[in-house]
Amino acid sequence: APLPSSRAAQAARLPSLCPSLAAQPRTGRVRAAIEACDASESAPLVLYVAKMVYAVGVPGAHEADEFVGFARLFSGTLRPGSGGTVRLVAAAAGGGEGGEGG
Repeated sequence: APLPSSRAAQAARLPSLCPSLAAQPRTGRVRAAIEACDASESAPLVLYVAKMVYAVGVPGAHEADEFVGFARLFSGTLRPGSGGTVRLVAAAAGGGEGGEGG
């Protein structure tokens, strides 16, 4: 069978990706943006940082960067220097449901 589109797969996986967000009403702005894979400038920026790599002294890394992150973007548009607010959702120890930190 063919793989589902990003939009269909993302909406179906939301409960396992972020249970607390999946429990919110479908009318919520963040949930709607994730389910629609909304890449517009006005969409909330939601991403998952999968890995951080220490980059000091690494050829090709910007000299001001100590770490470089590899992330999957769920909604919004991210550009270098775009700034903004970072809201962390961290998994609890032992792989349980996540909590918010900041």
